[in-house]
Amino acid sequence: MNRLAFSMLFVIAVASAAFAQNLRSQVYATGFSWPIAMIQDPTNPSVQFVVQQRGLIRVVINGAVQGTDFLNLSGVVHQTDSEGGLLGLAFHPNYANNRFLCVNYTDTSGDTRVVRYTRNAVNPLVADIGSAQQVIFIDQPFSNHNGGTIRFGPNDGYLYIGMGDGGSGNDPGNRAQDITLMLLGKMLRLNVDVDDFPGDPNKNYGNPPSNPFVGINGDDEIWSFGIRNPWKWSFDNPALLGTGGMLIGDVGQNAWEEVNYEPALVGGRNYGWREFEGLHNTGLGGGNGGPYTMPIHEYSHSFGVSITGGYVYRGLLLGDYFGKYFFADYGSARIWSFDLVIAGNGEGSAANVTEQTADIVSTAALISSIDVDSQGELYFVDYRGSGNGKIIKLLPQNRVWATSIQPQLSTPLTGNLRALSSSDTKLLVTGPAVVPALGMGYRSVFLLNMQTDVVAPSFFDVFVDVGSTQTFNPGGLEISLMNWNTGMFESIGTGAITANIETRQFLNVPAANYRRASDGAIQMEVKAATTGGLIFLNTPIRYDRIKVVVR
Repeated sequence: MNRLAFSMLFVIAVASAAFAQNLRSQVYATGFSWPIAMIQDPTNPSVQFVVQQRGLIRVVINGAVQGTDFLNLSGVVHQTDSEGGLLGLAFHPNYANNRFLCVNYTDTSGDTRVVRYTRNAVNPLVADIGSAQQVIFIDQPFSNHNGGTIRFGPNDGYLYIGMGDGGSGNDPGNRAQDITLMLLGKMLRLNVDVDDFPGDPNKNYGNPPSNPFVGINGDDEIWSFGIRNPWKWSFDNPALLGTGGMLIGDVGQNAWEEVNYEPALVGGRNYGWREFEGLHNTGLGGGNGGPYTMPIHEYSHSFGVSITGGYVYRGLLLGDYFGKYFFADYGSARIWSFDLVIAGNGEGSAANVTEQTADIVSTAALISSIDVDSQGELYFVDYRGSGNGKIIKLLPQNRVWATSIQPQLSTPLTGNLRALSSSDTKLLVTGPAVVPALGMGYRSVFLLNMQTDVVAPSFFDVFVDVGSTQTFNPGGLEISLMNWNTGMFESIGTGAITANIETRQFLNVPAANYRRASDGAIQMEVKAATTGGLIFLNTPIRYDRIKVVVR
């Protein structure tokens, strides 16, 4: 489905009383050595880049690993399977035109360098090794707690760099709380499109004037602080209906792992380390008096010892998992999700924490990263050496999911469609057909293409949340399914369309004829009918959910 063209998101869920799990995993690509991230190519949805800790960036096309690497930095990065090496990759927001990308690594001396490279002008699957320009250099006092993840902000285009506290244990220099010329234990935000330090070869960037500490004690780069080791963190992608907020998986010390949430473009926060580990006062002192921003979720070391922060799921395949944040623990190989709940003031919280390990971990035991492709689908990076590293894709099991939508009768489609009924105004809206139906006709029709991995479903239950500014009653809504034996759509029922969005149920539909045996395809036709011709032409119809349950 082309979400840019239609500006919508369908999330279609399926459930069954006969099974306990509804997720599964599948090896997407293999043959890696110490992989720590999979990064989507922003210009080609079929291409991903796998970052290997010891310096290689591999190219994957539709799951096939290519023989030529995108970039080989093995000669400049620290060769280790500990906490150093090549740790991050981010593509510039204008990558399609300027071909810029940034990498984060610890060099052979163990210090942090963020360096910009340029993609080859002819071959998009190769970066020019000779194009290196250092963005920032940061001295590291110890070998551990280097952070690693770098990303460009989706709302501002600036480069964010997650920096650990410099290492050792208990942050002996109290670096995370120090905002005077100390960049460790911080989230940094830089403008890499300018150079405000032309005389300094170690600093090729500008400090955005909106950074919260600009002009205060020389710490202009700092966006937020009080962080121990933000190994993996992400933005909730607004292009896929996310909040734009930041979720930070901060690795704990002796007792607690944590997830922090930061609303979009809200900087200056103190996340508490070393005064706090999770929600708990460490007794180490060194705090600056707060205020502290407490994590939205924590777990003790009885569950794991090193959090691998992940993503809020914004893809198509996993139905009602839309809006859930997935994260893992590297040490225990356990995986969880929770609902990211956003309050009216924009602050986030975690609800319905659920362990997902049994669905996924049979094929991945050392989860170094959780990443996404161009459609927001989830992948788990299995950290192993000697060519045994894998990329694992999360897929639906016993579910129905959308593959595309086709407007019929030239029906305009705008807006979005969410997984569950909500009051966030993210609705799919159908406008009047270009050629209006006369008499008892249809004012809008669209075709929803779906797929299921259920081989022999017995029944479908279909739920449609629909409303309009006018009442279409009776029979304003009609739902039909393609009978693959006859090649014709068959109506499974009609329902009223009222001024309020209400759920219409079409239950106990015999499913055998509506699932194509060759590939599990399902086609649903959604019609909105007129009862008196032109009176309804300018009345939009709003859909908030279409959910298919297979039994």
